[in-house]
Amino acid sequence: VPSPGNFPKHGGVREHLLQLYNCIGASNKVQLAPSVALASVIHVESSYTSNGRRPDIYTCHGGFLPVPIDNVLRNLKQARVIVSVAKWIADQYFPQYAHKTIIIPNGVNLRAWENLPPSGLEPGYVLYAKEWPYYIEDFVWLTAAAPELQFVTTLWPEALQVPSNVQVIGLQSRKEIRSVLNDAACLLLTGPEVCPTMLLEAWACKKPVLANSVGGAKELMVDDGHQCIGGGFLYGDKAEILYMVHELLAEQCDRGQGGYERVVAKYQWKDLFKTYEMLYE
Repeated sequence: VPSPGNFPKHGGVREHLLQLYNCIGASNKVQLAPSVALASVIHVESSYTSNGRRPDIYTCHGGFLPVPIDNVLRNLKQARVIVSVAKWIADQYFPQYAHKTIIIPNGVNLRAWENLPPSGLEPGYVLYAKEWPYYIEDFVWLTAAAPELQFVTTLWPEALQVPSNVQVIGLQSRKEIRSVLNDAACLLLTGPEVCPTMLLEAWACKKPVLANSVGGAKELMVDDGHQCIGGGFLYGDKAEILYMVHELLAEQCDRGQGGYERVVAKYQWKDLFKTYEMLYE
């Protein structure tokens, strides 16, 4: 696997690779090889090369920048086994590889969420925590439509003045963002994502999530009975967004608890890694 020095600087892909790397290092069944030449199994993320040797396993987080989808699909074609973090992305982008694809989603290490220090922010805000401003339009609208609510965000459009009910905190370290999430009332995810780690992290601290109704958030939040768990969905109607935020804030304990129970049952890294161990064997 790539070493942490070669991981992306931020985001869910980095967190996935870091959790995988740490689990491998702590496993009594798997040992990290000092070089590719000595490895029995080569496991890489789909945007990385395999140093000339055919990879056994590629983990695919989707065909997104900075790697063109054509390059990702070419990499996946080489692999003996593909791990997709979401079923919908596998069905959409590489259904022809279904015979060698398994689904292992992103997850969280719940121990990292114990005894968190305070963030230093006034608790009870709506949080928007992203690295890039691709999907921030609905969040900006919401801050103007709900002046009575407090909002915290990691970024803000440069051309817009920051309203009095918004606090911009900039990009946070993994340790800091846990405390920021823990002090929030709910998390707002306005864009389509493959398998949003931030959603699972919000659930880890029992916070509800208002998310886009397509893609990875829907796959995580909808149960077998088609009931939404751990929050609610955005459907594009701005009046509905405002209503849903107030509903989540009123029911945050129940909905946040539902998300937490879902993480405990399905998305803990210690359980997900058992699938990887079987795959390596």
